[in-house]
Amino acid sequence: MPSQITPCNRPVERLNLPADFYVSDEGLLLIVDVPGATETDIDISFKQGRLRVESPGRRSTKDGRLLRVFRVPDGYETSDIRATISAGTLRLEIPRKEAFKKVRIPVQAA
Repeated sequence: MPSQITPCNRPVERLNLPADFYVSDEGLLLIVDVPGATETDIDISFKQGRLRVESPGRRSTKDGRLLRVFRVPDGYETSDIRATISAGTLRLEIPRKEAFKKVRIPVQAA
């Protein structure tokens, strides 16, 4: 798992949703397994640096929900998060802020 994003697994009484993380110059990509869920089943929220994903679960939990909370570091455009779901896979794309994107500086001969 990349060091730029850290999972935060609370509350303990719920089961975690499996997820993969990818970091690029353009932003973060989170791929979360949500088997059997549709776009109306998923609850996604962002508050105080934490992205929270909740989904109904098929495994037995106290309240029948699966939960995953991700800590999102500074430098990402959290007001522009894109979420799509297809065949039980949720994709969350979080772009980098322009000021944090890598910029190539060309070198010219003098």
